[in-house]
Amino acid sequence: MNWALPLRLDAAGRFLAGRPDPVADTARLILGVAPGERRGLPGFGWEGHRLADLSTAIEREAACVFAEEALRRWAPDLRVSRVEIRAADGRRVRLALRAPGGWSHLEVELRGWTAS
Repeated sequence: MNWALPLRLDAAGRFLAGRPDPVADTARLILGVAPGERRGLPGFGWEGHRLADLSTAIEREAACVFAEEALRRWAPDLRVSRVEIRAADGRRVRLALRAPGGWSHLEVELRGWTAS
């Protein structure tokens, strides 16, 4: 069975069987993690969490490059060719990912980063 991640229940109390946007689902699992957060895999995650904020064009472009690198490394089968930041409000970031089949959209909360 191909359950939707993260696991959610429908109105009848059953797990959702489909993944409406598998690119966004998988990307959220990778980009929602700061490097060093996973002990067994300290390099896993998105370096964008290291940035102080995303208020300048340079920081936003760096965050996009970091996201593209993370997705190429940890989910090459997604074939994401471009990442854009659509909005950044405090620690919440809305991203758009271009992959075969079109654009996917997701929101990630920046966690901050601590040295491991």
